[in-house]
Amino acid sequence: MRRIILLLPLLAASCADPANTVAEGSYRNAVAVRSGKALADVGVPVRGRLHCTSTSPDNWSTVRTSCEGHTADGRPITVEGVAELASTPAPREQYVISVAGHIVVTLGGTR
Repeated sequence: MRRIILLLPLLAASCADPANTVAEGSYRNAVAVRSGKALADVGVPVRGRLHCTSTSPDNWSTVRTSCEGHTADGRPITVEGVAELASTPAPREQYVISVAGHIVVTLGGTR
């Protein structure tokens, strides 16, 4: 019993804010879905889903997102993007989607 009591403060201190975790996951999912749709719109089908990661050095005001995946025929896909004012109702976003090292789509503007 004593070990459990000693571990609880450590576990509580290591947990991320659930709201931020959900928001981050939702944002990465939105970028993956939007990028996949943009590729499909230009005739480049995606195999499965894009896998995205995001970082924010300034508490979600600026968010950098990177995604990877493959086309249906196996070519590598990369997405590199940044959203400024990400925690506001009108973020400014810019994404560059490349297939096999060639830029195929650029997305920008507000959502």
